Amino acid sequence: PLLVAYAIDRAVPAFRARDHGPLIAVAAGYLACALAAGALQFAFVAAAARVSQDVLLDLRGRIFRHAQAL
Repeated sequence: PLLVAYAIDRAVPAFRARDHGPLIAVAAGYLACALAAGALQFAFVAAAARVSQDVLLDLRGRIFRHAQAL
């Protein structure tokens, strides 16, 4: 919302006055946000996969030890 507000209030009028700097700054901000979101999503998926695999390995070990004790 802040980038949109800045784009509407400052970048569009500046673009009409042939000043491309503010609009490029808004585009760079959106690109940075998209890259950060992608990196954070990748980190979350990797961490969730690691935790789920650790839990699965622990459960398999418990079941195997229980079956061996029978």
